[in-house]
Amino acid sequence: MIPIYKGFARQYGHGLGSVFKKAMKTIKPLLQPLFKTEVRALKHEGVRQGKCAVQDLMAGAKPKDVVKKR
Repeated sequence: MIPIYKGFARQYGHGLGSVFKKAMKTIKPLLQPLFKTEVRALKHEGVRQGKCAVQDLMAGAKPKDVVKKR
């Protein structure tokens, strides 16, 4: 029969993971509205920058220069 590691008899899984879980349950509701507004702002800024980059490329700018500028 192949030997199988069964672990220590008193391993219950109550380590640092439980501390982080409790911290996340406390912090997540506080930060969630902030993340939603920031993601929305980043999305709008990304669309604006992408539109300007395409306009620069259509005007004849080099892609390397457009990437550096944007």
